[in-house]
Amino acid sequence: MEKYLCINTITAIKVEMAQCLYLQATIALFSELDFTQEQEIEGFIEDSYDAQQITLQSIIDEIGKEDVKEIWKICDIRPGKKDHMHYIVISNEISFLCTCLTTISRGIICRHYFRVMMFSKVAGFHISMIPERWYQDVYQGKPLTQETGLIFLHENENLENNTNNDLEIRIPTRKAITIPKTVPIMKKAIEKRKKYGKLWGMACEATLLALESNDNEMELILQDYINKKKRNYEMISESNTEIEMEQNHINESTNISNEFQELGNIQNPLKAKTKGRPPTKRYRSSIEHEKGESSKSGCSSRNTYKCRICGQCGHNAAYHKNDKLKERQQ
Repeated sequence: MEKYLCINTITAIKVEMAQCLYLQATIALFSELDFTQEQEIEGFIEDSYDAQQITLQSIIDEIGKEDVKEIWKICDIRPGKKDHMHYIVISNEISFLCTCLTTISRGIICRHYFRVMMFSKVAGFHISMIPERWYQDVYQGKPLTQETGLIFLHENENLENNTNNDLEIRIPTRKAITIPKTVPIMKKAIEKRKKYGKLWGMACEATLLALESNDNEMELILQDYINKKKRNYEMISESNTEIEMEQNHINESTNISNEFQELGNIQNPLKAKTKGRPPTKRYRSSIEHEKGESSKSGCSSRNTYKCRICGQCGHNAAYHKNDKLKERQQ
């Protein structure tokens, strides 16, 4: 590990190795396990470091019962932590899952697995069990599957007389469910941060040297670099703008042709035939309502009465008969 891993990762793994001495590991059989029993936790599960983060039944469902080789029960022998209990399910020499999920969440081997390695003939260690993000820069992006052989803390009869080449051949493939996933976006962000730190350190050192020598060479170099990059960005932006304009023009022409095709499919609305004689009465306009239809008679509308005696509109000859009766009565 000191050859391939960074210092902080090695320190964290050494702590897990030291803590494994406080644990007791016993192998368990399927018939002896109670999958319905759940660990009682006071408060939130995230606040309890030694609490189970996943149930044993969930681990077996993920790995597959047919691929399970061993199940180990780990208990803490310290007085204040005897209730803390974990299970480790081993699939092959380098594939396992623990109910603490330290391998998935932190990407390091947990203390429970180190304790199991002292007693199990199946559990082993290989440098490929550590995620690549914890490797040194020299080994980033390089497969280390065949770099070293398997390491067993327990005496294994099958490996006593094997050579280095035999160990390399016998390295199994890890199950996908036991491998912690690294998001590519996070990896790119880490690389950018490292590059930023490296460039900033070089810039500070070059600035101090330029101030001590009192010359403008660094200023000219940086200005040329900035101008060059700006020109490249402008050319790229112009080309992108032209491409966008061409694409917009193509989209507009496509939309226009689609609209013409839709208009060509438009037909006259369907007419519904009604029963009986169609109406012949014409709807009058607003001008006809105001001025009236007949300008000679002076009447404002077509249906207004016109008197034949006085020639005025608004009444008929009966109106004058009433006037004559009133005169006779007087």
